[in-house]
Amino acid sequence: MPSKLVRRPIQLALVKRVIGLARHKIDPFDPRSGIDVLAVPNQLIFRGGKTKGEVKHAKPKAIPRAYVPLAPADTQGLWDLSRAIPDEWLFQRVAQEDLRIVCLTNVPKAELARLQACASQVQPSSCSVRSVTVEKASHIREADVLAVGVAFECRALRELKRRWLDEVVDPSLRLAYNPQPFFDAYTTLALIHSRSFKQQAKALVREREKDVVKKTFQMINLYHRDEFHQVTIIPLGIKPGTTTTTSSSSSSRPRSVASSGGSRSKYSTRTAAGDIDEED
Repeated sequence: MPSKLVRRPIQLALVKRVIGLARHKIDPFDPRSGIDVLAVPNQLIFRGGKTKGEVKHAKPKAIPRAYVPLAPADTQGLWDLSRAIPDEWLFQRVAQEDLRIVCLTNVPKAELARLQACASQVQPSSCSVRSVTVEKASHIREADVLAVGVAFECRALRELKRRWLDEVVDPSLRLAYNPQPFFDAYTTLALIHSRSFKQQAKALVREREKDVVKKTFQMINLYHRDEFHQVTIIPLGIKPGTTTTTSSSSSSRPRSVASSGGSRSKYSTRTAAGDIDEED
């Protein structure tokens, strides 16, 4: 029997979102797409005997990733830079509360134990802003879009990525885990229309980069958000078994996971919600 579209407002909204992505030639299932919550097919179409109730209550999957959330005070310089980008340049802007230091993507719940094992062998360290970048958003196919982002230097995340990727042989899988191989970690500030504003964007970055470069955050915990929106806090340098897990259905966010300066502060176990990424 042919599949039927779910004719309910929330499902129709998801259909419209997917159609909107298609217009811009964005693959919503590309881990570098910048779309954090995906409208997966089973949420839109009856398949495999799913009932209306199952579809109605199914939650869209998220891109699983390992990251370090930033407290609002810590993102202020990054947000100021993002807000300096004129609205007419924009394809998409990342919200301030969604700015975070992304280390690895496509790390599903099934691989959480390996991530914990890698993190247990890495000691906490500081993270600093290395540079502000303007580069082609390769995940947006046949569209002229640039990503304005921030690259980070972080000994702990660099060591974590090395340990994780040492066990991965397939080059395409390595890229899926590590879409920014030239940086220890990365966050996207905004996507802009390249053809009209490329030179202006580069000039703006040169002018404003000094305001954020070398800004330092102290990192103690790594966060993992799986495809089911479950968030696990992983302390660095501590054996697995002492992590705290919480559901991302909560509207609250961590007060501080990466804090400015060199002091070590107490860390909240409250949940981080989704981000763009991741880009995500």
